[in-house]
Amino acid sequence: MILIPVIIAALQVLNIQAVSAPAIRMLDTIFEFIPNILASLIIITIGCMVARFSGNIVESLIASAGFDAKLSERLEDKGKGFVLSKVSGKIVHIIMVIFFIVESFGVLHLDVLTGIGNLWSKFGLSMGQFRKDIEAAMEGGTAADSLTAIMGKVVATAGQMKAYLKKKNPSVPQSVLDMIPLYLSEGEAEGVRGDIAFAQSCLETGNFTFSGSAVTLPQNNFCGLGVTQRGKTGLSFDTPQIGIRAQIQHLKAYASTDKLRNALIDPRFRYVKRGCTPYAEWLGQKENPQGKGWAAGEKYGEKILAILKAVMEEGKVQFMESLTLSAPYMVRVAIPDLNIRRGPGTDFPKTGKFTGAGLFTVVEEKDGWGLLKAYAEKRDGWISLSFTTRI
Repeated sequence: MILIPVIIAALQVLNIQAVSAPAIRMLDTIFEFIPNILASLIIITIGCMVARFSGNIVESLIASAGFDAKLSERLEDKGKGFVLSKVSGKIVHIIMVIFFIVESFGVLHLDVLTGIGNLWSKFGLSMGQFRKDIEAAMEGGTAADSLTAIMGKVVATAGQMKAYLKKKNPSVPQSVLDMIPLYLSEGEAEGVRGDIAFAQSCLETGNFTFSGSAVTLPQNNFCGLGVTQRGKTGLSFDTPQIGIRAQIQHLKAYASTDKLRNALIDPRFRYVKRGCTPYAEWLGQKENPQGKGWAAGEKYGEKILAILKAVMEEGKVQFMESLTLSAPYMVRVAIPDLNIRRGPGTDFPKTGKFTGAGLFTVVEEKDGWGLLKAYAEKRDGWISLSFTTRI
């Protein structure tokens, strides 16, 4: 290393440019690389210290818990020389050293070494996913069982989606509610879960309020398609159905290598590495083992699934409400001349009878009207619940 600058200086004095120029560039590269080497060595040194410390802790904990003695008693002569605490401590030590070495590769910026280091992420070994995989294994499943496939049958219904959206955005336009079934039909056509696509649209559009969104309702782009950087407005489509179809096709590009069943209308389909994101959890680039994905935002896929879970919960609420409303209950009528009609509404004719003041049993409720128990068989005796008090 000391002789290299001296030799280069001598070559410059001799004016041998053909040799000195490449040598100078090589020397510059070496000097620029030295800080990275030092940083890498520091990471490895600290990592080795932390790894040794962690290994010693694991060894001490296992030894102090008495596992060595118990294992020795069970194995007897077969396990002679095998000490569980030492082996466990050594394994932890080695794993942590490997981890820090991998991290040091990134500092060096060497493609070959970084590629080796990326094997860690290629196998999807993130701590969050590792925990899910362990839970799945304990329940008798596999790692994939703990993830949510984008391809497959929907779980949520159009009714649940509408109920969720009305709750989150009471002023949602009727046109948006009317197009919700398109998520299911377009998704089914390509084998993509339309309920996941709907949840993604809710995330991208702020539950269709479009507050802070890069797209607007008239664009018929409900997933931010084409918004590749801040400030871009994204693509526009002629109809809501075409916009949703493009979204479904884009999800299929990420989740599968199967051919499209409908004609290609997604302008950005060709930019996706097919099949790199089979699970919703991997839609975020930071959580994707290959570093691919729909969006760069942290936990993008988890946010989509959180919305989907809320949609499903809304369905449970609706079910419980329907049980409550359908169950018989008592009402008090204070006026003597409350009309009884043949159906739930003023459009239905009067029976010519009145309830009178008193207590009455309602066995069914619909649109603010209650079916009286005495008329339950023919379902032709309804009163307006606006004039009653529930007991």
